[in-house]
Amino acid sequence: MAVPGNSSPVYFVSWAPLKNVHGGNPPPATSTPGQTKFYVADGGTSTGGDTTYRYLANGNTSGAFGLDTSVPSPRGIAVNAAGTTAWLVDGSNQEVDVQGTDGALLGSFRAFGLVNPQGIATNGTDLWIVDAGIHSVLRFVGGAAIRAGAATPLPQPASSSALPSGSFHLDQSDPNPLNENNSPTDIVTRDGSTFWVTDDKAHAVFVYNASGNKVGEWFLDPADTSPSGITLNPNGGTDLWVVDRATHRVYDYAGATGWTSGNHSATSSFALASADGDPEGIADPNPPTVAIISPADNGQATAGSTVLVTGQVTASTPGTPVVAANGTPVDAVDAANNFFNRQSVALGPNASTYTAIDASGQASSPVTLHETGTNPPAGPIDFASLSDVTASFSPQYGRTSYNSATTVLYADMAAQDVGTYTVHTPLLVAVKHISNPLVRVRDYDGVLPDGTYYYDFSKLVAGRTIEPGQTTNNGVLAFFDPQQVPFTYDLVFLAPVNRPPSFTSVPVVETAA
Repeated sequence: MAVPGNSSPVYFVSWAPLKNVHGGNPPPATSTPGQTKFYVADGGTSTGGDTTYRYLANGNTSGAFGLDTSVPSPRGIAVNAAGTTAWLVDGSNQEVDVQGTDGALLGSFRAFGLVNPQGIATNGTDLWIVDAGIHSVLRFVGGAAIRAGAATPLPQPASSSALPSGSFHLDQSDPNPLNENNSPTDIVTRDGSTFWVTDDKAHAVFVYNASGNKVGEWFLDPADTSPSGITLNPNGGTDLWVVDRATHRVYDYAGATGWTSGNHSATSSFALASADGDPEGIADPNPPTVAIISPADNGQATAGSTVLVTGQVTASTPGTPVVAANGTPVDAVDAANNFFNRQSVALGPNASTYTAIDASGQASSPVTLHETGTNPPAGPIDFASLSDVTASFSPQYGRTSYNSATTVLYADMAAQDVGTYTVHTPLLVAVKHISNPLVRVRDYDGVLPDGTYYYDFSKLVAGRTIEPGQTTNNGVLAFFDPQQVPFTYDLVFLAPVNRPPSFTSVPVVETAA
């Protein structure tokens, strides 16, 4: 059958029921994934039981889960970018086991065409398995979705030396047989465009492109004598990590994704747990990402004012991430990983860089918010010059969030000029007629002569005017809502309107004689 979204078909063959595949044995016990940077599959030679061990970024252990009986001899592990699903290939029965990263059994299937599989990789959709028996990499299109039965890529090759589309032979062209990719031990890819294959005889990493052509090879640290697994950060970065079955260590090679030749030393390494004595594969789930929701990048704000920055962290590792702005922790992070931070605006260009570190110690790529601090309006606001221009404005609401610790509701809002004439600053947004008497306006900019609280949106306008159809940058309305109940309110927009010109100085009526 064809897998949706893939031109290459995958053939599914009926296979024994799952309970018979596992010999009637119960599924493995589960354990909470917790804080995980690396997953290392262990063959159980020293402990008598196949296990996947979890590690933090600093090498400290973070629990483990048992492997299913369908993989008595694990020879590689791959984990999806979300860090929720693990695939393990067995070296003795060609079975691919699928488990949650908590150890929960999700299924298994037979991968036809394998002889001596040594490693497995995924881009979240397809699976690639490197086989030392046929010195090849086999691609299983759509294999990441298979949970039962058996699969092999089609069409079948026309000859025994040919491979199905998307699969490729390992390099055998080096004049020195010791430098050929004859003893592959694992494979990794980020998106299927580049593949890295470790070899424990050549003590090297071989690099292949999407067509299976060798791009180059580079040699491992002299201490990294028996590489048995390789992984990378699926979200980006240039590091490669190699686990060694002889030294029982994980070696970090910073910048390695760009190497195609030479001898290279590891940047750092850490020791595996004492029970992890037969490592046969390593995988690395996705690090966190940071998104700034409000305000918009490259906006303007009045110098000396305070802007509320809101955003969200997406993390595959359970637990509250640590979010920082320019290295200082933000004001608050809620249970949904939304963060809130108040930052002062200085005159001129402002840049604040936000980062997150998840519970496993993985760091996000930095995200920078740029704002320009403008000069505040000269002198106090002349309220007598302001008119009600509510009919010409429409509030444009964005994200709404509630801080349960302070019982404050925040609503991102921009003001759009839906009228037919230009409006000058100052532009004030007053909050009136709140339906619940216990709800109070918070973090307002000032008070009108009649006692109404207002927010000054002038600092959110690029320049001193807003033209028809234009929208201000996002501001933040804040309400103290101790009862956590819905309420209504009215917004009144105030701004000066065009008036006929008038003289404000005494004319000179005398001329020099």
